[in-house]
Amino acid sequence: MNDTVAGKIASTLAAQMNCQASGNAQWQAKHAERIETICREDLPSGAGIDSGVTLEVASTPERLVFSAPYHAMENGSYVGWIDCTVIVTASLVYGINVEVKCDDDATGDYIGDIMHDALSATTTN
Repeated sequence: MNDTVAGKIASTLAAQMNCQASGNAQWQAKHAERIETICREDLPSGAGIDSGVTLEVASTPERLVFSAPYHAMENGSYVGWIDCTVIVTASLVYGINVEVKCDDDATGDYIGDIMHDALSATTTN
């Protein structure tokens, strides 16, 4: 699973947390930068997710929490933002479980589908 986007984020987060615990601020910052790069390059951006997806500080290597705001449209015009939180955990059967907390069910389903695909993909980062 480490070659997937979710696996790379989780393993890098574990390394970042280890550096924080040992007081290695230089490598802690490098790991944080790598996580930001993976999120920026490998997670959805555009098609309503216009501000990108970010990893939240509530994340652990076993439970990744992402913020994925959705820019809602109505009649061809943007009408506001729908805040969506994506919670990712490991699954022995499916690789990952993706749960989306969102005020709009249809948007939550959309976010869940594209996040599952993106997090399950392999990455070179």
